[in-house]
Amino acid sequence: MKRSSKPELPKAGKRAGGNAPRFDLRSELYRISGIDLTRIDGINVMNAQTIIAEIGLDMSRWPSEAHFASWLGLCPDNKITGAKSIVATAAT
Repeated sequence: MKRSSKPELPKAGKRAGGNAPRFDLRSELYRISGIDLTRIDGINVMNAQTIIAEIGLDMSRWPSEAHFASWLGLCPDNKITGAKSIVATAAT
């Protein structure tokens, strides 16, 4: 089978966000969790749904939204020594 280097175009009739819910998921997530995770920069309703599904409803582990965003890895690492910024790399 020959592979093409061209990216495939979306099929006619397909719309972006085809997996997006057709109801107000944000208010339902707020109802069951008591907090609005979508207020955190970078978190939309689909991310919030995944987060709640993966870690559950106990958000008391994090004292603030900033701590939670840091735990998710959304905050940059700011290690600085002298005048140089040290970039953290994953060990291979």
